[in-house]
Amino acid sequence: MLFRSRELKSAVLKFANYLKNNNIEKNDRIAAILPNIPETVISFLSTAQLGAIWSSCSSDFGKKAIIDRFKQIEPKVLLFSDYYFYNNKKVDTTKIIKDVVYNIPSIEKIILIPYEFNEKDYQLDFEYDNLCKILQQEIAYSKFEKFNFNHPLYILYSSGTTGVPKCIVHSSGGALIQHKKEHVLHCDINEKDRVFYFTTCGWMMWNWLVSALASKATIILYDGSPFIPDNKHLFEIAEEEGINFFGTGAKYLDTLKNNKIKIKESFKLNSLNTLASTGSPLVNESFEYVYENIKSNIHLESISGGTDLVSCFVTGNPLMDVYSGEIQCKALGMDVDVFDEKGNSIENQKGELVCKSSFPSMPLYFWNDHDNKKYFNSYFSKYENIWYHGDYIEKTINGGYVIYGRSDATLNSGGVRIGTAEIYRVIENITEVQKAVPANVGYRGYEKTICASVNQVICHGIPSPNKILKDGDIINIDVTVLKDGWHGDTSKMFLVGKTQPHNERLVKVTQECLYKAIEVVRPGARLGDIGAVIQQHAEQNHYSVVEDYCGHGIGKVYHDEPQVLHYGKFGTGLELKAGMCFTIEPMINQGKKHTKLLSDGWTVETKDGRNSAQWEHTIAVTEQGFEVLTQRSEENFA
Repeated sequence: MLFRSRELKSAVLKFANYLKNNNIEKNDRIAAILPNIPETVISFLSTAQLGAIWSSCSSDFGKKAIIDRFKQIEPKVLLFSDYYFYNNKKVDTTKIIKDVVYNIPSIEKIILIPYEFNEKDYQLDFEYDNLCKILQQEIAYSKFEKFNFNHPLYILYSSGTTGVPKCIVHSSGGALIQHKKEHVLHCDINEKDRVFYFTTCGWMMWNWLVSALASKATIILYDGSPFIPDNKHLFEIAEEEGINFFGTGAKYLDTLKNNKIKIKESFKLNSLNTLASTGSPLVNESFEYVYENIKSNIHLESISGGTDLVSCFVTGNPLMDVYSGEIQCKALGMDVDVFDEKGNSIENQKGELVCKSSFPSMPLYFWNDHDNKKYFNSYFSKYENIWYHGDYIEKTINGGYVIYGRSDATLNSGGVRIGTAEIYRVIENITEVQKAVPANVGYRGYEKTICASVNQVICHGIPSPNKILKDGDIINIDVTVLKDGWHGDTSKMFLVGKTQPHNERLVKVTQECLYKAIEVVRPGARLGDIGAVIQQHAEQNHYSVVEDYCGHGIGKVYHDEPQVLHYGKFGTGLELKAGMCFTIEPMINQGKKHTKLLSDGWTVETKDGRNSAQWEHTIAVTEQGFEVLTQRSEENFA
């Protein structure tokens, strides 16, 4: 769908008129659960026109993640879409909206933005208005309200890995002037340019992209998988639309590299001047891949900042040389430096990214942080009056910067700090995982690559810098990868340091439960046989089986039917047939079977606080019996 400037302005004014007539005023919050479509941009601009405050989540966020965010800010209006696309499939979002509305009593008005922009009605348990009908009205609200520089524009959210996400409030003037600086001076974007960034509405790069309208550029929106129908699809769009600025995440470029996709063999990309990358550090090999396989005379602009500043600390410069593995320079007006632990400025050494002076897009405040304590602790608790960002960084002899990952997620081995990006570089070279990407990242709002469950945590433990392993601990590491469109899911237990006999026995018996269950898999067997043999072996050893969580079908879809219970009766349940694929992942407790879900919406612990263990494999049913698709080198399944 194409919106020209005049059409866009008309739609914005009409929706603003609707909001005004429904008593939406300055500082009211408008929450959106929407895909990246033009109507989302229209809704945001109408919100800004009235001085209301915008806040959005991507449609694929999990219900708990959405409620945790929006409930804090008490929105008056909720915008939602009827569905979104994932792997070329329609995903119905109306199913979760009822729960969102029920859990957020502040919502007074609900507006449907139909994905295909039609007047289709849904029978829902609440009243709503259809944006399609709203924009058919002729009356528009032509007044543009004036506010001061620091008037709130939108609310973004922290990751929420250490509790309920922090609500970060950004100012109209600060965000706009920062973005325009970056667009015009660092990215060379002007009114004739067509700008694209692959993003969802839950990532700050969406806000950054929309601000390109202030430079009178045309913005190109895309919703869905970047690999459907094939790995070259986004560059096909770039060719067809004459895109000048193409932005994406580093992992997208890494995936293209790992799959040896030669973009330049299919497309000339004559209009494309700049390729931007952010979201995670871009490794040297990916720099080389871009110039060898996408376009040789392109400005590869690796950038880094964050949600906290909705912009960049270090970024690109179209007038400077690009060095492999480096971000070109610090952003204009950003007093960036690299500090050691004592607060000394350092070069050619790894240290902490800091900003020594204030900048326009500093957050105004955190919502409901009345004494600014959370705000202070987040940015100013490490160095006095100096912004501490939490990134592990090095300034190079070229004057550029290398990002090594989050400093609060580094390992310290023999006094040598190892950043997440360095670990990533090692993993990149492991043959077994090449051409694969972590499937957990972004799944229903989850933000980590793995699940790490320690001691009493049964499953879905979130990696945290605050959880330090000690002698005697047991830990389950759960890894899921997506390779060529197919998922593989596995987990393994580890004993930490000096082991304790009772923990060692729990881990061993749980592994035996998995192996015994695998052995019964064959055509003609029943799902109940899997559960029964696990339950029998666990209970014979005086352990209990978790019943609240189970294995699952897996393939093109991460979690699919059937459910594979770890308890049951022999001869019951679905008959197994060749071609089926599912996980078996018994969770065995030292104490009772009962579970509790923590407030983060993910972590599951034993209710009695006793330890739990889990082992997992992905199994295919074959004509001859079974194949363990995630078999490890130390295992032998005859």
